Amino acid sequence: APQALEKTIKLQFSIYTYHPNFVSLKDHVVRILDNLISNAIKYSPMGRTVYVSVEKMKNGLLFRVKDEGPGFTEVDKKNLFKTFQRLSAQPTAGESSNGLGLAIVKQLCDELQAEIELYSQPREGAEFIIKLPVATTMPALIER
Repeated sequence: APQALEKTIKLQFSIYTYHPNFVSLKDHVVRILDNLISNAIKYSPMGRTVYVSVEKMKNGLLFRVKDEGPGFTEVDKKNLFKTFQRLSAQPTAGESSNGLGLAIVKQLCDELQAEIELYSQPREGAEFIIKLPVATTMPALIER
């Protein structure tokens, strides 16, 4: 929130309030969302909106993080989840970037057996969608 406030970026949340009884690594989910929301704020111009939603799916939860930033080129999309990969977009207020955020997101999604999708066109923003399935037998998971 402080990062968004500095850039006069509105955070709009739409959270499905019923939490189905599913098993997941809470820390993984929090880190995934933190990285995606932080990136959306970092790469959005001042005065824009970042949209975050959580929806119930038949067999899990669907998370969406959408921004009004520069979007991704086709070249960016090919390198999206590589470590230390700097993409074509630049932070809009001099923020730092180490090229690890999306690689971490992908690794955590893989560990949770979650799907990650990107919908984006250059200059039209980006929307990341995470489909987190109900987990039943994954080791070292905590119940929420």
